[in-house]
Amino acid sequence: MAAPSSSEKGYFDVRVRVATEGGHSSVPFLHSKHGISAIGIMSELVVALHNNPYPSDFEADDPLIAYLACAAEHAPNFPKKWSKLLEKGSKGWLELADEFAALGPMEHCAAVLLQRVALRELTPGRPPSQRS
Repeated sequence: MAAPSSSEKGYFDVRVRVATEGGHSSVPFLHSKHGISAIGIMSELVVALHNNPYPSDFEADDPLIAYLACAAEHAPNFPKKWSKLLEKGSKGWLELADEFAALGPMEHCAAVLLQRVALRELTPGRPPSQRS
């Protein structure tokens, strides 16, 4: 079964600034009371984000739930297990989201909150359009 669909996707940026005591890159730990440099702290944060992705889940107003409910009612080959999970209401949605996400990359993107880490170097005092 194939059909175009959309899920409501949100978006937000988080700016993280890590400041430690100054020093020279050849002896960074001598100047840090925590024994780790600012880039080390930021690296740990990125690894923690990467290793703890948001779980699959559906909300009551998710268009994908409406789509799956319609498919359950009208598609003859719709998985019986999924129909039962839909009948449970929100109590079945977590398992349904996990199973749906496992179908492939597109389904995964529709069922989970995606996260991405990007490094942006900002030049103070210049508007974003002039930053490179």
